[in-house]
Amino acid sequence: MKQGLVPHLLRRMFPVLLLLLAASCDPKIKIDKEVVAQADPQRDWLMLGRNAEHQHFSTTDIEPPLTKFWDRGVKSVVTDHPLALGDRILATTRSGMMYMLDYQTGEPVESGKIGPAMTNVPTIDKSRLYLSFEMGERSILGIDLLRSKRFFDKLYPDISTATAVRDNMLLFGDIHHNLICLNANSGEEIWKFDAGAPVKSSPALSGNKVIFANNKGKVFALDLSSGVALWEKQLLGNVFSHPVLGDGRAFLGTSEGKLVALDLEKGNLIWQRDFDGAIFSSPSYYEGVLYIGTNERMVYAVDAASGETQWSFKTEGIVNTVPLPSPNYLYL
Repeated sequence: MKQGLVPHLLRRMFPVLLLLLAASCDPKIKIDKEVVAQADPQRDWLMLGRNAEHQHFSTTDIEPPLTKFWDRGVKSVVTDHPLALGDRILATTRSGMMYMLDYQTGEPVESGKIGPAMTNVPTIDKSRLYLSFEMGERSILGIDLLRSKRFFDKLYPDISTATAVRDNMLLFGDIHHNLICLNANSGEEIWKFDAGAPVKSSPALSGNKVIFANNKGKVFALDLSSGVALWEKQLLGNVFSHPVLGDGRAFLGTSEGKLVALDLEKGNLIWQRDFDGAIFSSPSYYEGVLYIGTNERMVYAVDAASGETQWSFKTEGIVNTVPLPSPNYLYL
């Protein structure tokens, strides 16, 4: 064998070895039974956007001027937003790490490598954590937080959305045009729906309906149990953000600057607002009002019933994150 060939091969194989090692190790993240028992879906953030409707709101005000309470450095970018469970903050990063911090002090409680590249926030359902990865031999995981053990792992390449859980069913989308439903206990596939284009719009849930969009702007409502399409609606522009549900409606923004409200029962267009800038983030919803940002550096408060603008605000930069409303303030 030529001199230097072995080191060359090792360098070529090193990323693959890292992925295999990450996939083969159980996470070192464990949570106390008392913390799980105190979980309150009305208070805690257990999934993308706080709840299954992805409404992104806080019931508690933080009075300005804001001051730093604590900070904690991590070695990569945090995915979407941290989760909050009782007095614990769980933050996953794009490098595949998970950090569990004390809510009051910011001190680390646990940390560990969960897997390879991760771009979407995980979901907590009771004492179980569900995570999705863009790569690796095991790209969808179910982890028992009480025992720090995985109870299933499956290979679904190129997962591109956050997970959603309801009635023992686990949902997620991929860039191969699929929305997929697994048994949340075993990881076995229940159904798969072909959306006709890549899916980066994380599914939202309302009753027995699953609402999401493909990248080309087509919105779908599926039956949760069967995966059968209940209705479809084509919008003008691409959709790269998740729907937000409230008051029997689905709200979505498009790359053409359209903010639309669709009837959840039939998918009919209730109203549409046209903005100058493209919309790449989702709106938030709180007490009948939508809050949405655009790449024209604007934030709008929109009446969810009528689509009328209540107020607007010019920012100093593009708004591609979801605004966070509370009873008296809006945080960006």
